[in-house]
Amino acid sequence: MERKITRNIVFLTACFLIFGGLNLTFAQESSQIADVIQQAVDACADIGLDQACFGAGAVKTDGAEALNAAGDLVSLEGLRVLQTTADDWGISLARIPVREDSGDALTMVLLGDAEVTNNYDPASKTPTCTVTNLNAGGLNVHIGPDAELNVIAILDSQQKVIASGRNEPSDWYRVQIGESLGWVESVNAAIDCEAVTLNVVNVDDVSVLYEAPMQQITLVTGSDANAEQVSGLLLESPLDEVGRILVNNVQLEISGAAFLSASADTLRITGLLGSIDVKALGESITLRYGESTDVPLLDNRAASVPTPPAGADPGNLPDLLNSLVKGQPYAGDGSTAIGLEIAAAR
Repeated sequence: MERKITRNIVFLTACFLIFGGLNLTFAQESSQIADVIQQAVDACADIGLDQACFGAGAVKTDGAEALNAAGDLVSLEGLRVLQTTADDWGISLARIPVREDSGDALTMVLLGDAEVTNNYDPASKTPTCTVTNLNAGGLNVHIGPDAELNVIAILDSQQKVIASGRNEPSDWYRVQIGESLGWVESVNAAIDCEAVTLNVVNVDDVSVLYEAPMQQITLVTGSDANAEQVSGLLLESPLDEVGRILVNNVQLEISGAAFLSASADTLRITGLLGSIDVKALGESITLRYGESTDVPLLDNRAASVPTPPAGADPGNLPDLLNSLVKGQPYAGDGSTAIGLEIAAAR
């Protein structure tokens, strides 16, 4: 009997040491992550619009200016590549104006093994012309250069719009309607330039809508270091604004927040706050908190439409958002509160 009791005590002691040690390890890891997050928040406290910041860990850049140490700031204008590495869990922040006349920002937080390439080139501005509807009545604007395709708008007689492209035979012009692109037949429209001055464009090329630094990017991510130290891109916009960005030729309109990761063949977008409109190859879906969609990629560009929204466990992503963007202290999964913002962090 004494031997059996002794064995039970030894077993229970071993379990306590193993599982207690695991809990201590997790607590230590969360504490270390919290330290890195706080370092990044403090280092980037003075970041302004159209700037990127070295937050913490390992951060690399390719461009006119370099980020060499925590707290360094560079202009987005001359930044070609922004990269964080899994070493010491790199963190970098950037802030893009949501509109030209707004002081609010679409905040980007690059985490872990991740890289964004800035595809905007100010030296290659898209040539444009003005198109006028010559019809006595309305002129249909189609989703593509084909009269059989869906009509997305109708131009009034003598209404003028901006044309930013054409098809190869120049019998269709691509025009901008609000924040969307459509096509009108040239036979029914007058143009104030030589048609050949417009670029020949593909229907799925929407980059002309995103002509600001870091507003059109290519994202590539690697593996997560662990469940808490993720690799990817956090995007956050005020709930009363719409942050617009083109990622791997996928259009995002964000009133809230999302987390993105991009492997060799899939861009995954997870909703964290508010609403996120996702559009690829003419098809749109809307994400809410705890929903995700996958967009198949080919050569880091959208190759198919977004999958329907599906339930997803966001894990500690809301806490990373609330800590890195909202300024709340981090202590692991579930340690922060949605909707609470500490102004000093902005």
